[in-house]
Amino acid sequence: MSLRHLIFHNFWLKFFSIALGTVIWMAVRYSIDHDFTLIEPGEGQNLTKESIRVPISVVSLPGDTRTFKLTPDAALLTVVGEAAVLHGPERRDIRIFVDLTDFHSRTASLEELRAYVPQAVDVLDFKPHNVSVEPTAP
Repeated sequence: MSLRHLIFHNFWLKFFSIALGTVIWMAVRYSIDHDFTLIEPGEGQNLTKESIRVPISVVSLPGDTRTFKLTPDAALLTVVGEAAVLHGPERRDIRIFVDLTDFHSRTASLEELRAYVPQAVDVLDFKPHNVSVEPTAP
C-alpha cells in the first residue's frame, strides 16, 4: 500500500475521527482545569461546595489518660452537601480525627487522619492527610 492510499482512503472518516477525538480531549482537559464534577443536584436539593476548618480530635481507648500534642491541630476539609446541612446544626457533626487506640510510641510519629461527616455530606478532600502525634508527660 502506498502512503497516498493510507492517507486519502476514507479521508473524511479519518478526519472526523481526529476532530472528534480532539473535541473530547479538550472537554476532558477543560473539566479538569476548572474542577467540574459529575455531581448533579437532585430535585429539591441545593448542593454547595465549602472548605471548612475543623479541629482535629483524638480517639483513644476508654480509660486511656495519656495526653498528646498534635501538629497541626486543625485540618481544612472540602465538602459537598446540601446547604441546609452545611449551615445548620448538623455542621457540628463534621469531624476529623486521628485514631490512637493502637498508638504505643514514646516519640513523635506521623499518623493518618480520618474524616467523619453526616450522611448528606461528601468529603472531596482534606489537608493535611497526616498529623504529627507526640505524647506529652502527664
